[in-house]
Amino acid sequence: MGVATAIAAVTVSAIGMVSQGIAARNQARFESEVAMQQANRERLIAKQEEEDFRRRASRMAAASRAVQGGGAREVGEGTSLLLEQDFIAREEEQAGRIRAGGATRALRNEQSAALSRSQGSSSMMSGLIRGGAGLLSGVNSALG
Repeated sequence: MGVATAIAAVTVSAIGMVSQGIAARNQARFESEVAMQQANRERLIAKQEEEDFRRRASRMAAASRAVQGGGAREVGEGTSLLLEQDFIAREEEQAGRIRAGGATRALRNEQSAALSRSQGSSSMMSGLIRGGAGLLSGVNSALG
């Protein structure tokens, strides 16, 4: 009866180790999904911020043209043209920064998701190996 009890105890222990590995993998999958959702959200936020910036910049450019239109100079010539071109270039540059910032934050979250998935796979494999090794060691001790 002692051998059977020892084998049963070792089996239960091995099952526990495997279960821990599976639970760790499932937790890592959940964390990975959350990180991917955050990545998608970062892209959406950056897109909305870029659109908001472009709307504000467009209103400012329109107001500037309206002010220039009231003057004696032609709009779209000379200094007013140079100022508008400079404004447009700076607007594009800032919009690009907003977009790049969102892409960087999204990539960081995607990398975190990949790391979580990898850690989960490793945890599961580790649980399987520990469970198998414990089972073999325990059976060997019980029979030897």
